[in-house]
Amino acid sequence: MSAAGATCDGGGACRTAAQECPSSSKGSATVTCDDFCQDPTGGTCSGTTAGACTNVSQGNQTCGKGVCQVTVPRCVSGSPNTCVPNSGAATTETCNNIDDNCDGTVDNGSFSDSYEPDNNCSSYKTLPTVGSDQTQTLNTMTVYGAGDQDYYRIYAEETDSSCSCCSFLCLTEEYQLNVTLTVPSGAGSYWFCTGDSCGGVDGNCTNVLAGQAVTWTWTLGGDCPGNDSYSRYFHIYPGNSPGYECTPYELEYSFVTGCF
Repeated sequence: MSAAGATCDGGGACRTAAQECPSSSKGSATVTCDDFCQDPTGGTCSGTTAGACTNVSQGNQTCGKGVCQVTVPRCVSGSPNTCVPNSGAATTETCNNIDDNCDGTVDNGSFSDSYEPDNNCSSYKTLPTVGSDQTQTLNTMTVYGAGDQDYYRIYAEETDSSCSCCSFLCLTEEYQLNVTLTVPSGAGSYWFCTGDSCGGVDGNCTNVLAGQAVTWTWTLGGDCPGNDSYSRYFHIYPGNSPGYECTPYELEYSFVTGCF
């Protein structure tokens, strides 16, 4: 007979559950499981089976900013886990597309490239001269930080002693000056403007998208033979957001002899 079925005898005495079932040992009545990292184990906490908990995974959690950011499990061994940023990874901010100082903002230091200041026509930079059938490639300039704009002068000079002979009497020759801007990926877009003088540099502009390149080309006439030389001016500045980018853009320019 179960304890629930035990009844009082005629003398008014009642048997206890232990008296009625002396060989039975019941399990713990309750076991408290963590309500986030555990579930009660099925079939336990019943009859003679002690209560038990089953650990569950609640995925991962992320905390911290920049290089201090870490990702850890939400639960460890059935208990909530604390996420602690790796503050020891913080360093001085550098211009590298990374939040080095863990303040939540990428590349927010005081940076400039070696061509600064070149923010207006009065401070334009003259780039290395390009000679006959030569190419110059520069990839250390940046449009960074906020408000940065770059003005340049490119000087092309005849450095050979030959003549292309582009006329019947071989009195003229021609050149092509090609200047290409390649915008870094992730930069939004840059405006690429040019002119024969710095004051007129914004007379011809094109918008170059991130990761793409645009080339300006001039066909230039010269004397044959002669010591021909030419200058062109350029203005590069932010277009579509984000516009400013620590990654350098590339300028490539060539001075090609021939008849075009």
